[in-house]
Amino acid sequence: MASYGSTTGVQALLPVLGTLSGSTTPTSTQVTTWLGEGYAIINRNLANRGKFFSGERGAGLLRFNNALVANRINEDF
Repeated sequence: MASYGSTTGVQALLPVLGTLSGSTTPTSTQVTTWLGEGYAIINRNLANRGKFFSGERGAGLLRFNNALVANRINEDF
């Protein structure tokens, strides 16, 4: 669903998690939800500024959203 980030990207930042699934903590569904929330927040802020990023800047947003979710996991779990 979210185009900025992926469960694989979050796993790469937190290799201790192993492969996320429906039975891990956090679950892959939770991570996907958090990535979607980040995607919505990023897009809302970009739209408010009349901006759209693709290419390298888009790749930067992907890394940023992965890092946000990885940080949330570090804090919550």
